[in-house]
Amino acid sequence: MSFRRRKKLMISGAARNKYQASNIRHQAEGVCFMEISYSCNRFEQATLIAVMMMVLLHAVPVWASPPIDEMKDSTVRILCISANNDMGTGSGFIIGNGKHAVTNWHVVACTAGGGKTGILCGQNCAVKGEVIWKSEKKDLAILKLEQETGKPPVEFAGGDMVEDAETVYALGFPGAADDGQIVGSQSVTQVKISRGIISASVSSQVGTKLYQNDAAINPGNSGGPLFNEYGEVVGINVAKALAAVVVLRPDEVGVPVPTITRVPEGEGIGWAIQADELLSELEKLGIPYNEADETDYIARVWQRYPEMFWGIACSLMLSLLALLFAFTQRGRVMVREAVSKSRAVVSKRFPSESDLRGFKNLVGLRPVVGLRPVLKGITGDFAGSVFEMDEDLLAIGRNPRLCQLVFPGNATDISKRHCILRYDVIKRVFLLEDAWSANGTFLISGEHVRPGTPYMLKPGDRFYLSDPNNLFEVGLEKES
Repeated sequence: MSFRRRKKLMISGAARNKYQASNIRHQAEGVCFMEISYSCNRFEQATLIAVMMMVLLHAVPVWASPPIDEMKDSTVRILCISANNDMGTGSGFIIGNGKHAVTNWHVVACTAGGGKTGILCGQNCAVKGEVIWKSEKKDLAILKLEQETGKPPVEFAGGDMVEDAETVYALGFPGAADDGQIVGSQSVTQVKISRGIISASVSSQVGTKLYQNDAAINPGNSGGPLFNEYGEVVGINVAKALAAVVVLRPDEVGVPVPTITRVPEGEGIGWAIQADELLSELEKLGIPYNEADETDYIARVWQRYPEMFWGIACSLMLSLLALLFAFTQRGRVMVREAVSKSRAVVSKRFPSESDLRGFKNLVGLRPVVGLRPVLKGITGDFAGSVFEMDEDLLAIGRNPRLCQLVFPGNATDISKRHCILRYDVIKRVFLLEDAWSANGTFLISGEHVRPGTPYMLKPGDRFYLSDPNNLFEVGLEKES
């Protein structure tokens, strides 16, 4: 839905409170006029309740369980054989149409010296690959595979859909799990899974966006996917807190020799590169990728707040029992008495419209009459248009699922999610942030807005997307 379309659906705070007050009173009064004649024996009532409970219970595993099998099918083992026939391994995952894979650059860095790389897709199944893009700064690489593997590509979730303390799953092939003295050879192709939570959203020393998380990862997990509970990739596992130490290990004849090894420097500290760092590069390369559908709201709310659904279910059950009881003659009398008492309580305790308006001004919300933040289109598709920023965040781009101000689909110079604009009510300034767009976001002076870095704009300042033909101005206007 475009931003202009959504703006028409908004209701002022005072009107909304007035509507809610009126609606509650009408509902309370309406119960008094229920005159329904219905006969229902206790067996039928119990049967109906049991059926509803069975439906609710069967719905839980469908929504609550993450798609582990699909997550494992998309995860692959990456091989890199140097010119000296030394082999290193890591993890990766399938993207696009199934002919590309993503991993860390340090996993396939042997190709820079003439080495070869590919993926291990099962027992006695390997597919050669070629590095078609790499970034040492981001520590990412994209492989083009010689043939399709039949494995499903992953679906991504951008940073605006990830929250701190959210459950995540790290999938991959840690090297220590391949110990031949303990497990059989089949372990080499089995995807290993660990679970944790997002601890924080941070940046590396070179500005790469990372998720710190406590999912267990080890050497060999590098390049593997970090999934959320919906089976969407939110990051690419890259490192954990390790320290190099010298230990004594026996050689082939049993003589202890000093050996340098890495041990954990802290408990539950690992990092994954945020998926947004990769998506902007896929757009530049023209590689298709799947994005999460944020409109699947009910399933997401169930995953994060299952207790709310159980509360709703219990409320419905109690309401059903109350209705069944109200169908009896004695029940109708008791309902009338209860509603008469509740009506008196509502009239005494429910705040008036003037009370609500005073409360809003007291806590520092936007006053009824004051200044409102707006975005004005100066040139381009939105020239002459004025958009009220009634929301905390205004994303601009071509994708209607991720943005509130949506450019036409043929505006190829604009990225799917090009930039983000916020308004600080306290400081009365605007904050502009580029969302890793392909062609960049610029201030009117021509200064490039660095991705992921908020730039402060004062009312009257201008900025443009890609080129000055997409020029906007921020400002404050008096509310009518």
